[in-house]
Amino acid sequence: MRRIISSGATLLAAPLVRVHDPMSGFFAMKKDVTAKGYRLNPTGFKIALEIMVKSSPIHIIEVPFTFIDRAVGTSKLSAKTQIQYVRQLMSLYWFAYPLTVITLVLLALAALGFMYLYLTKNRIRSSMSLPTPL
Repeated sequence: MRRIISSGATLLAAPLVRVHDPMSGFFAMKKDVTAKGYRLNPTGFKIALEIMVKSSPIHIIEVPFTFIDRAVGTSKLSAKTQIQYVRQLMSLYWFAYPLTVITLVLLALAALGFMYLYLTKNRIRSSMSLPTPL
């Protein structure tokens, strides 16, 4: 189950960063990457994702490694952590693609408005009783 959730989280972050595993909590970078002056607001523990999106580093080198299954301790993957991650993603999408986010929100609101009008119109029509012809 953890692998499925991790794959989903990675897929959601894919448009934001050019790395295979943005979920990693193990990372290193040069000091100048974080010195660009962007305000970092990492929710939860995905600070690497926040730094990569806001600083747009030119060169990213990934060094693959594999963790073995946890022998002691518990996972940090709770419902609260998942909600924090979705909130962080929303914030990062707003930062990276503000015009696209605004457009999608407006389209969603327009679709909801049309659905409301359609349902209201049909409810009024169905509540009107027309005389039956003789």
